[in-house]
Amino acid sequence: MNDIQAHDYGMPVHPVCDLLPLMDEVALTRLRDDIREKGVVVPIVVHAEQLIDGRNRVLACKALNLTPPQVEWRSIYHGDLTVTDWIESVNEKRRDLTQDQHITFVIAARLHKETEAAKLNQVVAGKVHGGPKTKRVVTNRSQAVPKPQRAPAVRTKLAKELGVSERKVQQVLTVDKKQPELLKEVIRGKVSLREAAKQVSGPSPKKRLSTPRITSTPNALCTNCRLALEEFQRELRSIVQFISDLRKELTRKRKASNVRRNARIWYPDNVNKDDLVKIIDWFENELDVLTSAAGRSTTTRNKSVHGIQSK
Repeated sequence: MNDIQAHDYGMPVHPVCDLLPLMDEVALTRLRDDIREKGVVVPIVVHAEQLIDGRNRVLACKALNLTPPQVEWRSIYHGDLTVTDWIESVNEKRRDLTQDQHITFVIAARLHKETEAAKLNQVVAGKVHGGPKTKRVVTNRSQAVPKPQRAPAVRTKLAKELGVSERKVQQVLTVDKKQPELLKEVIRGKVSLREAAKQVSGPSPKKRLSTPRITSTPNALCTNCRLALEEFQRELRSIVQFISDLRKELTRKRKASNVRRNARIWYPDNVNKDDLVKIIDWFENELDVLTSAAGRSTTTRNKSVHGIQSK
């Protein structure tokens, strides 16, 4: 029997009870045969004109044209549990539920309980528009109002109580927030919890490959040229400083009395010291020309950059 279709139970069904899956055709046939032979052993349970336990027995009796016996919930239970808690407790150890179905059912039952409690608080506080006037509740203003628990705290608490991961709990909460009716499909085994969470979340966005940024704007090119030119100028200055130090050392050696004796330290045997000085002078002049050209290039670049920025 398809448990998704609407069934006539002869009375409204409690929302939490209606979350649970019905028996399949084979199991329901066995139940029907057992009731035909022995009768209804366990009566159905009702409360506040709602069926809270015994949907399969109702359907089996209906097929046999029988009226199932019923009992009032308060006549068989006198504890402190609410109706929702009692339904959860009775069906908590069902063997036909998988772990995902069980987790989803328990969390859905508790969410329903919180919703009902919130509605009751609104009625007590007189916030229901168009409803009957209720007595205003006087509270102690000096008493601190407890802050509601945040989602991570609720998720962690539920995961600890149920002995599952927080990811499982978050999947149920996400489905309940975006498409609550889909929780029934999960509890009844029509769709897995993972598929339901994926369905309400939508397809995951494709990751874009990161590409290196290409600086091709005029300002960026000018910046790159400026950095390269400054590096070149630093190299030139270091070379010029080296030549200057070398010239000073040569000058000092010329003035010394033992120039010829120490000449081999500074000049190779096959090179005349005067020729080496001329080579140094020429190289120094060429460096001066390069340095001057670099300076003019810097000035021209600055003018270009200012012209681009002004535009």
